[in-house]
Amino acid sequence: MKPKLKIVIFDGSFNTRPFINTVIKSLSKKHQIYVLGFDTRIDKKIKGVKYIDLGTQSNKLNLLWRSLVFSFRNLFKKSGFLDYIKSLKLIARIDTSGLKHLNFNLALKNIRPNIVHVQWISLLPYCKTILKENSYNVVLSQLGYQLNVRPFVNAENEVYLKTLFPKIRGFHSVSEAIKEKSNVLYASPSKIDKVIYSGFNFKDFPSICSYKKTDKLQLISVGRPHWIKGYDYMIKACKDLKRNGVNFHYTIIGAKGNEELIYMINDFNLQEYVTITDSVPQKEVYQLMANSGLLVLPSIAEGIANVVIEAMAIGLPVLSTRCGGVVELVTGNETGFLVPIRDANALSKKIQDFDTLSLEKINALRVRAREKVEQNHNITKMTADFEDLYYGSLKHK
Repeated sequence: MKPKLKIVIFDGSFNTRPFINTVIKSLSKKHQIYVLGFDTRIDKKIKGVKYIDLGTQSNKLNLLWRSLVFSFRNLFKKSGFLDYIKSLKLIARIDTSGLKHLNFNLALKNIRPNIVHVQWISLLPYCKTILKENSYNVVLSQLGYQLNVRPFVNAENEVYLKTLFPKIRGFHSVSEAIKEKSNVLYASPSKIDKVIYSGFNFKDFPSICSYKKTDKLQLISVGRPHWIKGYDYMIKACKDLKRNGVNFHYTIIGAKGNEELIYMINDFNLQEYVTITDSVPQKEVYQLMANSGLLVLPSIAEGIANVVIEAMAIGLPVLSTRCGGVVELVTGNETGFLVPIRDANALSKKIQDFDTLSLEKINALRVRAREKVEQNHNITKMTADFEDLYYGSLKHK
């Protein structure tokens, strides 16, 4: 029987992504989980999980106090006196950056975890010391812009990651596409890089919603207004849909206030066809999706977008660009629809094709989509995959 592990989850904040909260909750049934963050605010703690406050970034006094607590707690451990003196010097200078780095390292010394799971590449600077000393088994999650784009447009970041990656024990890739990107930066026969898909509790989606074709096709997208989401191409597609007499309405949830998108909507006279809203609670998102006709993901790059998994579980048909790991989830004309990235004409044409599709074919696709996400994105599989990654990343197995 494999031993119980001490696992540190370092997300930078206690307000972790819903996916990571699911991972934490599932793993905590067997292992001891510590969540480290620079934020004392947390909406709801997971039972049995220990939350370690590294100091509130917005409150210098809190950060200074937490630094004293950590340094005193480790005072009689190896190199504890030196850490205490270093902490006092940083406090005297009110060096908040230095204190945050020191607090992170002192927290690890106190916990002595088997695994330190870093959730974002942007948090790697905090791990500089432990990677140099090879003192802990560090696992890194690879996802999003920080791996998909930044190192390939920023030469300094590329060099930095190429230096650090060989020192990391294990990698969690959210898709095969992300894994391939990572291998461009660092590839080795001994590299541990496991693709682990998001796991969902399908009790939240008890059955796929009923689906009705309506006179007006309701299109929906969900996500922040970042250029990588490709909303500008979708709005150009809306211009084409309007010109071709398609009866539709397009809603973007979470992008309200973006000046570029607002300008395009007004310039194309799409005010009655396109609505941009603020972010809304997850349950409301699900309800809006269940009442829509087609989810559109016009992204230029993605790992695997959770919103696509959620739509497939709910029973909302999906149209996505061939971006990153989405092609591992959506099979064209079987579990959804795919078009090239940066192609407004292809988006428009595929939407028009979908609008003429029979209800029988749409329902068959919806059933296949639900079956696929239930098979590949369940919590049991996700938890077992993370355990395999953690045990495989231990120096002494």
